[in-house]
Amino acid sequence: MKRLLLIFLSGCVSTSLPVKVGPDTYSISVTADGMRTAASAKNQAYNVARDHCGGDFEVLQENTYPTRMGIDTTTDIVFRCGPRS
Repeated sequence: MKRLLLIFLSGCVSTSLPVKVGPDTYSISVTADGMRTAASAKNQAYNVARDHCGGDFEVLQENTYPTRMGIDTTTDIVFRCGPRS
């Protein structure tokens, strides 16, 4: 009898807690492993910012770069809570 072995590979996204860097201004770092896209890291960063601010936020700075020997991708954002200026 033949047996079929299925292996499911899923990616991981690691997210820091928002760190206060100024008045109503925070920083978040999100890293997506090699199984996820850079867009998933950015999307997660925006979701955390939105949740932290209760909706409205403005991105002041955004950087996306390869990490861990170019396998993973990290997105850092600095954001301010409240409506966009």
